[in-house]
Amino acid sequence: MNQTIKTIGRGAAAIAAIGLTASTAMAGGFMIREQGALGQGDSFAGAAAGTTPSSMFFNSAAVTSNTGLNFDSSVTWIAPDATLTATTGSTLLNVPGVNQSTQIGRDAYVPSAYMTYQFKNYDPNMFIGLAVNSPFGLRSEPDQRWAGSQVGGATSVFTINFNPTIGYKFSDQLSAGVGAQLEYGKAIFKFATGTPTGPNTFFDGESGAVGATAGLMYTPTPATRIGLGWRSGLNHELDGRFATGGSPITGANILAAGKCAPPATSPSCAGTAAFVNGLLNTGVAAKAELRLPDVITLSLNQALSSNVRLLGSVEWTNWSRFGGVDLVSKEAGINIINFSKTGSTSAPSGTTIGTLSAPWSDGWFFSGGLEYDVSKAVTVRAGGAYEISPIKNSTDRLTAIPDADRIWASVGFTYNVSSATALDFGYSHLFVDSSQMDRVSVAGAPRIVANVDASIDIVSVGVRMKFGE
Repeated sequence: MNQTIKTIGRGAAAIAAIGLTASTAMAGGFMIREQGALGQGDSFAGAAAGTTPSSMFFNSAAVTSNTGLNFDSSVTWIAPDATLTATTGSTLLNVPGVNQSTQIGRDAYVPSAYMTYQFKNYDPNMFIGLAVNSPFGLRSEPDQRWAGSQVGGATSVFTINFNPTIGYKFSDQLSAGVGAQLEYGKAIFKFATGTPTGPNTFFDGESGAVGATAGLMYTPTPATRIGLGWRSGLNHELDGRFATGGSPITGANILAAGKCAPPATSPSCAGTAAFVNGLLNTGVAAKAELRLPDVITLSLNQALSSNVRLLGSVEWTNWSRFGGVDLVSKEAGINIINFSKTGSTSAPSGTTIGTLSAPWSDGWFFSGGLEYDVSKAVTVRAGGAYEISPIKNSTDRLTAIPDADRIWASVGFTYNVSSATALDFGYSHLFVDSSQMDRVSVAGAPRIVANVDASIDIVSVGVRMKFGE
């Protein structure tokens, strides 16, 4: 099953790469909440109680909300501004030739697509749907000469998720939906070796994972709709290789790592350079487990009048199951991160190569908003949110994910071109709390202490189409 998901995922990833560049994640941790242009316009308030196909991401029961055949697709442009600045406590503070500040954010285009269908001629209460999106992802690219390059360099996580769903409308008041998650994941973790300008040591792996979704939609009165949705956690067993690329590792680099006495040909270094240079080309087979969180969303959509609606959501994300990433060898090889082996001695298969520790807490998201139907053709909306980051301590803040609490401010509108076609637009600005990170490399040195300043702008556009009413 996992191999099949990998094969499908690689093809889909190649297509998605035309319009998608993973970036610094826009929700707590590295979750991507930007899964629909309509929801973007009100900070996803009421998302699990929505009636558009994109609400399926938050609540599988939303598949029952539309008759006939429906399509909903969006593309979101995410523009992060995130700067890390080395400060007191950093090993390489004010060292000549080493940059003390770096931008890590990169612009991103994140697409999503949804389809729902009602079995009108068989059982009008039965519905099926399909969602295709990227629920988790990030891409950070600090300058390679930055003072923290040995702690964390260019990093990316990419996922593409296929979520087939079936729903049933038990009455006008209650409907339910369940679905499967078939997800392809790929991750690359890099860091400079020896010095900030040294060659990149990296892990590059991919995997498939299977999970589930479920949800309920309850409408106690025509004016009130309540939605509850769950997305299960996923475990990616990333299979790949651990190696060093770029210019060859020299005796000087090994000396800089503090594991060999000069010269590089001395007995304490015998064979090391040759072994490492061999590792340059092939690396060693390695694996890493990426534990992604469960997500539960509770939403309300309350009509205040015939054309005004109050929206709200509370979301819990089980980031405490993440814990970080352990890189483990799958074949014998030198422990290149620590250079703890010299000569031709190899560490056995199953050796932990390095650990990216991240003992995070659970994340919380609270949002509220309003919708106003200006006319039959135009609806405007606005909303705000407060998001509590799962990262509480500076030592748990990764260079690739310098996350902190944030405030959302959003506006948007819908233009109904016809009874069958609607255009959605949403804009959000995220005010991210200033924070600090304090990390050491997986080898135990050097250390980087950095101030983190970030903000994010997000623009989303989408189109919804209905057939076979």
